[in-house]
Amino acid sequence: MKQVIEHFNAMGVTVKTVINNMTFEADYKLEDPTLRAARDAILAFMSAIAEADAKAKAEARQAGIDHVKASPDAKRKYRGKPPSFDRATFAQVQNMLSQDGVTISEIAREAGISRQTVHRIKDDPVKAEEALTRWGM
Repeated sequence: MKQVIEHFNAMGVTVKTVINNMTFEADYKLEDPTLRAARDAILAFMSAIAEADAKAKAEARQAGIDHVKASPDAKRKYRGKPPSFDRATFAQVQNMLSQDGVTISEIAREAGISRQTVHRIKDDPVKAEEALTRWGM
């Protein structure tokens, strides 16, 4: 964050934050070394807080996932995002992928799923199968 604001300031852009209503004037307006030092200190502090917050959120999310995975209750097991296709669609896509001359777009259109989903099934059918099994599909 600090680098981005400094980059814009160096280009002559004044940056105003929405959340805490702070203004970081462009470098050409900050010729006073005291003001420049104060701005740098505030930016460093804001960057450190943002980094610590992101790290705390990631750790909390992982702790929640680990807790659910360790739970003896199978219904609460962490399964990730449900697949956007069912077994019939999976079989249809695999069958169409084995045919020559059929494009990814044609498969997606015929199966009613996105091109990216067809690519995921094509690139890693084992992982796609595991996702279906995890969700009891």
